[in-house]
Amino acid sequence: MEIRAFGRDVGLNGYTDPSEAKHLAEFGGVPGLVLDLGSGGGWPGQEIIVRSGRSVVGMDMVLSGLQIARQRVADTDIADRFHFVAGDGQRLPFAPETFGTVLHADALC
Repeated sequence: MEIRAFGRDVGLNGYTDPSEAKHLAEFGGVPGLVLDLGSGGGWPGQEIIVRSGRSVVGMDMVLSGLQIARQRVADTDIADRFHFVAGDGQRLPFAPETFGTVLHADALC
């Protein structure tokens, strides 16, 4: 379905579409690291890295989604800017003010 709709497998696992991910990447927010809560397969984070050059931490409770995201970026030029953490968004394992922007595409629906 994704190939027919978008011309490629973008790893959709929620309701955020590529145009929304593009908007998020171009919005910018506060400079600094981006936290993608409920990152799943990581495709919105990938779009942000490619379009903005920022680094992203993908965080999800579902380990299989994080594994897919890791595999997708493993041999790419963005691998050093995409990091993955297994965890619960209600118990963030980060110091205050670690991130300039936090997004949660579909995670808090």
